[in-house]
Amino acid sequence: MDIALPRFLSGPDAGAELRLPARPRQVLLLLGGLGCGISPAFFGYFDLSVWGPIGIGLTVVAIALLFARQAVPSGVRAAAVLGLLGFGVWCLISMGWAESGDRALTEGDRWITYGVYLLVLLLLVADRRDAEVLLAGATAGVLGVAGYEVVRLLGSDGQGQFSGTRLAEPLGYVNGLGGYFLLGFWPLIAVAERLRRPLGAGVAAGAATLLASLVVLTDSRGTLFAFAVSALLLLTALPGRNRRAWVLIVVVAAVALAWGPLTDVTQALPNPIANPAEDTIRHGIVTALLVAAGAGLLWGLATWGVDSLNGRRPDGGALPSRVSAAVLAALLVVAVVAGLVAAKDPVGRISTQYESFTKLEPTVNGASRFTSGGGNRYDYWRIAWNQFTAHPLDGLGAGNFDRTYYLERRTDEDVRQAHSIELQTLGETGLVGAVLLGSFLGAVFLGAWRWAAVSRAVPEEIGVTVAALGTFGVWLAQTSVDWLHLIPGLTGIALGAAALLLRPRSPEPAGRAGLRPVPTLALLFVLILGGLAILFVGRPTLAEHLRSVAQRELGSSPSAALEATNESLSLNPDSVQGYYLRAASFARLHAYASAKRSLLEAIEREPHNYVSWALLGDLLTRHGALDAAQVAYGHAAVLNPRDRSLKLLASNRAALEEVYRDPTSAAEISTGS
Repeated sequence: MDIALPRFLSGPDAGAELRLPARPRQVLLLLGGLGCGISPAFFGYFDLSVWGPIGIGLTVVAIALLFARQAVPSGVRAAAVLGLLGFGVWCLISMGWAESGDRALTEGDRWITYGVYLLVLLLLVADRRDAEVLLAGATAGVLGVAGYEVVRLLGSDGQGQFSGTRLAEPLGYVNGLGGYFLLGFWPLIAVAERLRRPLGAGVAAGAATLLASLVVLTDSRGTLFAFAVSALLLLTALPGRNRRAWVLIVVVAAVALAWGPLTDVTQALPNPIANPAEDTIRHGIVTALLVAAGAGLLWGLATWGVDSLNGRRPDGGALPSRVSAAVLAALLVVAVVAGLVAAKDPVGRISTQYESFTKLEPTVNGASRFTSGGGNRYDYWRIAWNQFTAHPLDGLGAGNFDRTYYLERRTDEDVRQAHSIELQTLGETGLVGAVLLGSFLGAVFLGAWRWAAVSRAVPEEIGVTVAALGTFGVWLAQTSVDWLHLIPGLTGIALGAAALLLRPRSPEPAGRAGLRPVPTLALLFVLILGGLAILFVGRPTLAEHLRSVAQRELGSSPSAALEATNESLSLNPDSVQGYYLRAASFARLHAYASAKRSLLEAIEREPHNYVSWALLGDLLTRHGALDAAQVAYGHAAVLNPRDRSLKLLASNRAALEEVYRDPTSAAEISTGS
């Protein structure tokens, strides 16, 4: 016992082997990558009822791995994990001042789940082979979804994949789907660039071209921005840029050839709400397949020809490489000059688009969104910045962007996030949250800088570094102008890329690389923290499940719905959605007083939530208490002054009486007809 106790307190020897067997390690990595890759088939795991159980499972896996390895990440890896976990904890702490504690709880749980997943990956990834397995799993998942998408688009139900004229399914979110396909783009470019087998390189280039064509069908400007940022990053920061630039030229040229048929799908219709014609969709997809095949064939032949030529040269291809660089530089100059000539007045065009951006002008029907500055992003960002300046240290509370959005918005668009990870972080969690999340981002880019240096000395590492940095760059760039960070499946792919950029460098001992042995006693403390994490994620997850059960039961058995809702609220008493559902259950049971009391409880928890006041107005109207209903609608209209239907019901007694006599007329009022 005298010997055992010091070992229990001090942990394993510093020189002890900490590597897990390769096969189970790589199976877990493959499953993790594949699970994230196919996530659009499950709406990106967006619902808490889906990602909550995943988070609990990841926490169990993390605890098991920590006990198996008796070590934790160290250095920059520890900074990344602690940054994510710390940000999640700060979001939970913000429940103390956030009006919606429920949304702060959800955001905190989401980021803790992200931190746990990153920890699991860092405990599993030990070498380049592990990295390749993780990338292969994620990319295979993306290609599988892309193949499914192509089959659907060529079939008779292709129109169902669109939201208006923009490709949206299976994820259900247009911009998110564009970013998702782009997350699979750079690993394929890395394979096409580094693989010396012409067939494999050609297939990778063709697949990348097909993904890029699907991105065009989403008509997402954020994705175009993400591509430009990630391409610039990879062409300037990492070695091998000559070959990388040429494969990009081949892919971009192929997409340019398909541009007309593809944009016919997204722009041809005068009515952007209607779906494209099936023939137009099929023509666009067939064209995309043809140019993808052509790009693959061309790149395969180029790979064979260039490598054959270099293999016969005594200098190993140094002269052709210099010639290639000179040609690329000349092409860049020509492209810049041609662009300036085509733009005619580039400064004026930029000024016009900036004015469209700040004045929230819509994109003209039939025009390309890729070249339009119109939209509502400026409004979201303005409000988020106002939130930050009003609460610079702690923010309004995680997930509480809409606390002031509906009061200050200048458009009629209903959103609940700032469409920018940076501005959302500042507005909702203040400088403290920004520092914590920034430590994660800074650690990842420090890891990328280190791997860029390693890649210059070890060319075998270039492929994984290109794939990882490109993928993470896409995610960060697009979520800077959107909200991909709130979609766990897509963020999981980015976290996989982050783990590869944070993985230990090759010269370090593989068994202990990036890990610090810890005492068994410390692991018991980790077990306690893991139990708390499971509790914090598990309670709202179970509450969400019970609320879903109640929603299903509401139409057929209001009493069963009420029972399930009460159980849900016992687990998460801050959920206004639970109070709404309980009020609906009471209303169907003709228990008016109890229904009203439930809505008043929701208002007590979130007094600035206009929805609660509007629902109270609806309930009072159905009961015939029109004076009280007008007061409730008046409160709702003050909190959401741009909602015309609320203003009308609050100020026009005749309209309210019409709704009382004929509830279906409320739909006409809401549409302004």
